[in-house]
Amino acid sequence: MKRIITITLLVLLAPLAAALAQSSGKIEGIVTDGETGAPMEGAQITVQGTTLGNISNAEGYFFILNVPPGNRSLNFNFTGYTPAVVEGVQVMAGNTSRVNATMQM
Repeated sequence: MKRIITITLLVLLAPLAAALAQSSGKIEGIVTDGETGAPMEGAQITVQGTTLGNISNAEGYFFILNVPPGNRSLNFNFTGYTPAVVEGVQVMAGNTSRVNATMQM
């Protein structure tokens, strides 16, 4: 009897676990210098209204995981450059949104 109850609970809870597993999205992209087109290592990228963010690597690539779905704005900062904002980034659960940014001095 206990085995039947356990199996029934697993069958009922499996779809719920699958739904919760895909409740956020991912943002990725590349940050480049507006004058030279070179990738920018160490640029700070943050998602407005959240505590989420990351730093670009040597190829200028960044990614941010677990972003809540919806329209988001990204802030790009690097010492000596004018901060940049990319608005209207559509994040969908289970998908990756690509955002490239060019920073000016």
